[in-house]
Amino acid sequence: MTMVFIWRIDNGKLAEGWEVDEDRDFLKQPGVIEYTEKGKKLFPGDAR
Repeated sequence: MTMVFIWRIDNGKLAEGWEVDEDRDFLKQPGVIEYTEKGKKLFPGDAR
């Protein structure tokens, strides 16, 4: 799983935080998500 965290520090304290996850492969493995037909065309290498 790929993740990016962005933190905003204000006056030496954590003021805000954002997280972006790339968990498509993680969710595909147990069958939680499946590609639609359009998704299979857009991402043929990923739609196994």
